[in-house]
Amino acid sequence: MVSLAAAAPPGAMGPPPTPKSMPPRPTMSLKRDSSYLDEEVDLSHTAKRLKVAFSPNVDIKILDDSWNEKSFELVKEEVRVGIERHADLKHDVQYTKLVALLSQDAFDSDASSGKLLRKYLLALEARVNSLGECGKLVIAALDMAWLGRDEVFVGLYVRFLVSLSSAQSKYIPAILERLVSQFAKLPASLGRLPGEEGVSRPQMFVRLHMAVKTLLRQVPSASGVLAKTLKVDFPNDLATTRSYIQYQKQILRLAEYAKELKSEVLALIMQRLVGVDVQIQQDLEDLAEESEERLLQRPSSKDGDNDVDDSDDSDSDSSSEETSTEDEQRLKELRLKVAKMDGTLDLLFEYYAPLVQDGSDPEYNEAYQQMLAHFTTFILPNRTRHAQFLLFHFAQTSEEHTTLFTRRCGELAFVNGMPAQRITAIAYLASFVARASHISSHS
Repeated sequence: MVSLAAAAPPGAMGPPPTPKSMPPRPTMSLKRDSSYLDEEVDLSHTAKRLKVAFSPNVDIKILDDSWNEKSFELVKEEVRVGIERHADLKHDVQYTKLVALLSQDAFDSDASSGKLLRKYLLALEARVNSLGECGKLVIAALDMAWLGRDEVFVGLYVRFLVSLSSAQSKYIPAILERLVSQFAKLPASLGRLPGEEGVSRPQMFVRLHMAVKTLLRQVPSASGVLAKTLKVDFPNDLATTRSYIQYQKQILRLAEYAKELKSEVLALIMQRLVGVDVQIQQDLEDLAEESEERLLQRPSSKDGDNDVDDSDDSDSDSSSEETSTEDEQRLKELRLKVAKMDGTLDLLFEYYAPLVQDGSDPEYNEAYQQMLAHFTTFILPNRTRHAQFLLFHFAQTSEEHTTLFTRRCGELAFVNGMPAQRITAIAYLASFVARASHISSHS
């Protein structure tokens, strides 16, 4: 085999000699002591066996959601952007969001808290001068559930109403309509809002009247609008007796602090009382006439036996059932009207008693003079059968009261009355004398 290694040239040094193994020098041991690892293992086992003990004295609190609510600065910016962009007709995305937020049902699980809604009320109040063309947003704010909130929220809401009414008078009718409408219907559930302490119905009525009173005091022009609203919102014939009487109780309460509306409120109640009285008379007459006609038109049993067959029996039964159902419904409606009339009379008896019987001269007693005026304006022209007993009752409380009433009837019968009114005035006077058990023979 030929070696390919080149031969060393002459004079070149050979490779260094291979060193011989040297015995190791004695050195100090640098090996780390690992015995500490055994201690760590022991500690690890010990740690696994430790138990955590909780002190029963520690007060554990669950944070509410207020920590993640929007800041007031952010709310103000949202309101500013929403109103300005809506006014500039750019786009209504933010405006629509505001309307949706304020329109939330307070009983929804994801409804905004009272604390957050306070911030929006404050932000809206700061921009009331810009709300002229923001009808949907204003209505959403007015429709918020506020009667069942805390005192701070109620105060802010009433202040917002006053600021809005002062800056944008066009919204006064909407504000008053929402306040007055709750005189007839104020659900107790509005005082049990989620996250709020319960508020009783009497307390909610106190808050409601406080809002109306504050509005009338701060915005004088609201008085005329309120008078119209009271008439429009007066419950109709289909209302329940409870809501009908409750509404009248509340407007009588309103008349105590709205002195300028007192005479209008009392006239309104008397006018509606007379209207119900007349309806009852008409319903009774109609029922009597129909019953008489039905009696006259009823076929004899002999004719019925000869003329009817199975199909006729079916038709006859159906007609009878329909008639019975219709009559029952009309009787039910009649009873409701009677209940409303009786409830109103009881309410007026209770209201007028301390005013008429205060010991003052009937000639100068405002309440009694008002009743006499109602007799002339409402009762006499409509020939009521029940409303006049309110006046009959108070007219016999003293000889002076009796004299004033009989004098009024005499004037209408013999001096100032129209022919038809003269007859009615004499009839009322005769009815009063026949029923007035407390008047003396001299009177």
